[in-house]
Amino acid sequence: MGNNLSPLLAIIYMDFIERQIISHFKNEILMWVRYIDDIFIISTTPLSLILDKCNIIDKNIKFTCELPTASGDIPFLDTLVHFKNQSVNIDITCELYSKPMHSGHVLPWISHVPLQQKMALLRTERLRTIRNCTSSELETAAIERHKERFISNGYPKKVVEEHYCKNGSSSRRKDRRKDNGKVIYLRYPYINEKYAIKIRNILKKTKLPVPIKPIFITAAPLRTQLRKSNPEAIKHACISEDSCICLKKNIVYEITCKICQEKYIGET
Repeated sequence: MGNNLSPLLAIIYMDFIERQIISHFKNEILMWVRYIDDIFIISTTPLSLILDKCNIIDKNIKFTCELPTASGDIPFLDTLVHFKNQSVNIDITCELYSKPMHSGHVLPWISHVPLQQKMALLRTERLRTIRNCTSSELETAAIERHKERFISNGYPKKVVEEHYCKNGSSSRRKDRRKDNGKVIYLRYPYINEKYAIKIRNILKKTKLPVPIKPIFITAAPLRTQLRKSNPEAIKHACISEDSCICLKKNIVYEITCKICQEKYIGET
């Protein structure tokens, strides 16, 4: 999905496929939840029949399926769903899920970014943990794993503990409701926290009828600043008859392999 429109087009086309499948199995599908092209299904009919129906709608799109493990677990996005057979009903519980190959890496504490950004990361991860867990035991276990992850990335233990012990909605949402959406945002280059605090204090003292909130922008990564493109080298390596075409931006291009004749379509 390299193009900006790709997710939107995928959602529209998946809706077209989804309507046909649900209408065909409307009495058998008990639950159908989709996020772009990931679908979570509970049905009374064999999944193989639903999969066959999905794969005949468009020959260019092939669906695959994943069934619960022997212990009744199946991951869906960032949620691990547990199925437990009872005497009559099936008990379903959920918890926060991370892929086995997850590196455990988050934005390091020593990163040169505004402190607010690091605090926001702690806040959103805490809320995600609470929303994805259906029991206090699973929530406690997930919170402890996340605490260890942040601490291993250099976050002070005291800061992590304070954020994961907070209750209720964030004060920032309350402030937005109080402002009735009338806020002026100003962009400033981020230097360090000392200057960021000074700017916030100055803006608070203005006492203007419309609140002004600063947005601190960090500079481009060092790798980007050091790595500069060489137009002459690009022109020399260009395989097109018109070498200038390889220097154009924001275009869609097609390359045909001289060996296998397969085509590759990309975007600059």
